[in-house]
Amino acid sequence: MAGVDISEEDFAAHATTVREASEKLVNSGRLSAPPTFFEQVTALAFCHFAAARVDIVALEVGLGGRLDATNICQPLICAITPVSIDHQEYLGNELRSIAAEKAGILKAGIPVVVAPQDPAAMEVILSRAEEVGAQVIKVASLSNQVDITDSSDGLFRFSYRTSEAAYAIELNLRGEHQVTNARTAIHIGEELRRLGCCMPKSAIEAGLKRINWAGRLEQLSWKGKTVLLDGAH
Repeated sequence: MAGVDISEEDFAAHATTVREASEKLVNSGRLSAPPTFFEQVTALAFCHFAAARVDIVALEVGLGGRLDATNICQPLICAITPVSIDHQEYLGNELRSIAAEKAGILKAGIPVVVAPQDPAAMEVILSRAEEVGAQVIKVASLSNQVDITDSSDGLFRFSYRTSEAAYAIELNLRGEHQVTNARTAIHIGEELRRLGCCMPKSAIEAGLKRINWAGRLEQLSWKGKTVLLDGAH
């Protein structure tokens, strides 16, 4: 939390709690099989967040959305980044079916920030949002309200205007796709501010400038050569 990894002692304690609860559910017949590794780790994380009394948690869905372990929570806000073809063995072979699984995270009365999408995916997401009564905040397309400046090291700078403010962003994450992710994050920040969270424009800009994601297009020098590490999950 706040850039600090969970301690080995806390991890072990919460893992024991989750494992014992899992065994009781199986032994009582309430579960036919133990929860999966991902489900147990997600439960472990929830235990840790509760014990530490964190203010806000950013949860990333592990697979799909509708049936993902993280979907048990009641969020302050949801977000859907660009939907593409992935995990077809679980989510389906068509963009519409995958988008439907992603849209399974939407909740009644909970706003959702939606990044630019393929029209087929957007149609599914908007339909689900209308069905459950979720307010949609659309992220502007790259050709609208976005001015991007490229750089030689893959770190992009861009300006972006929402209905509330004009942002000047220097990204510390490589790749043009991060421009879309950052614009999505900007809208999430604004929605959190409406909900009473301390999320000023300056904090959003500073956060995107300082953010670090080890192992994701991370640039290092090795034996006089520039190396990009991109193996983190």
